[in-house]
Amino acid sequence: MFAFLKPIFFPNFLKSQVNDESERAGYVREQVIERSFGSENK
Repeated sequence: MFAFLKPIFFPNFLKSQVNDESERAGYVREQVIERSFGSENK
């Protein structure tokens, strides 16, 4: 049941944003830094 519902509720967001592993790592790093510094300003 989970195998059927997983693609619907948990799509692979990173795969749609970047092409390879090194780009994925960079994207995740940028998002974590941006969100951590962005939350300090609120």
